[in-house]
Amino acid sequence: MDFDSMSIEDLVLAWQSSQKDARLSDEIHRRLFRFVIDVANKYGGSPEIQAAAAYGLVRALHRWTPNRSKVTTYAFYWIRREAVRALNREVAAISPGDMSTAPDPVIGPDTSVERREDIDLLHEQINRLDPVDAAMLRAVYFENRTGAEVAARFGFGRTNAYRRLAHAKDKLCKRLKSVGLHYIAD
Repeated sequence: MDFDSMSIEDLVLAWQSSQKDARLSDEIHRRLFRFVIDVANKYGGSPEIQAAAAYGLVRALHRWTPNRSKVTTYAFYWIRREAVRALNREVAAISPGDMSTAPDPVIGPDTSVERREDIDLLHEQINRLDPVDAAMLRAVYFENRTGAEVAARFGFGRTNAYRRLAHAKDKLCKRLKSVGLHYIAD
């Protein structure tokens, strides 16, 4: 069978109707491999995230029907969804537990009781944010990382990292205002 002349949609339809033919499956995965890796790399690109993204492709192929959209458009949703889930699992694995055992660089021996309470409140409110947002804010405020370093650590482009940091900071400020704290350092 000549696969070169078939569109990806035709390949997926043939695969779905042929009892999941291995040759068709291989051709679909060969054509979409770079697409899956590109999406996974936007979320860190670790082997776990790439594997999750590949799983997202498999889920999309099993669920796709011609009346939905193009295969790649539909697959992008599932690939992205699984990559984000994997990233959240990775971030949850390193925070907040790892942060609680490390000495807090903000609190020193001469820190007042009121300031300690404010810092504890800050930690509490950060922990209530999305795990990725919380880890990014911890990196900036407690590890003194730059936006570029945060972008590299979490696999975002600089612009996306700065946007996400700004959005996370806005959410944190709203949370802090709701509990009586009206400041946060830039």
